[in-house]
Amino acid sequence: MDYDDFAERFLAALYLETETTGNSYHTAGELIEKYGFNPRSNWIDRIADDWEGSYFRDISKVLNGYDGWGFRISAAGARKVETDFVDLDEIRKALNNNADAASSGTVDSAKWTGLPIRQTLDETAKVELSNLLAKAELELDVLGAGNSEKAMARAYIVAAKALADAPDPPVDIIWELIGRANNLAGVASLFVSIIALFQTVAH
Repeated sequence: MDYDDFAERFLAALYLETETTGNSYHTAGELIEKYGFNPRSNWIDRIADDWEGSYFRDISKVLNGYDGWGFRISAAGARKVETDFVDLDEIRKALNNNADAASSGTVDSAKWTGLPIRQTLDETAKVELSNLLAKAELELDVLGAGNSEKAMARAYIVAAKALADAPDPPVDIIWELIGRANNLAGVASLFVSIIALFQTVAH
């Protein structure tokens, strides 16, 4: 399955679940598991960038893995699916064929969740992560975030950096700290490069 095929099927699955459950939001992990998709690690982020504001009305993003991102289909997205398929049964058939094809293999959720596969960092990654955390701490003061948010973010960054500098840094705990800092209002821009590095080095 290439990216374009995945994107079309993902949208169809979102439409089907919205129509049949009555729920507005459905997570990427829910759709991927139910319909047997096996996307590459960057495809969820890519489809969000490509279609947010067009085929997706909005997307609820969380840091702890793409599987938790909630997608809500837009009117344009619904019209696209209705143009591509005659009815819900045809959508089910197309998606079930995909699930059957995927059932012969194991879906590796680590490919699409954005969560670490292994729990170690090599020396090069440790140094770069530590440097990025130090840079983020220095840049906190120039942000427009509130004082309480800055104080909390600084505490998380200092704790994450201390763990990153440890002989055997606990990747899962560092990831959790970065996630908490990233979720604070007004400071998320500091963590884009850190998250990108963290996911890369953790895989």
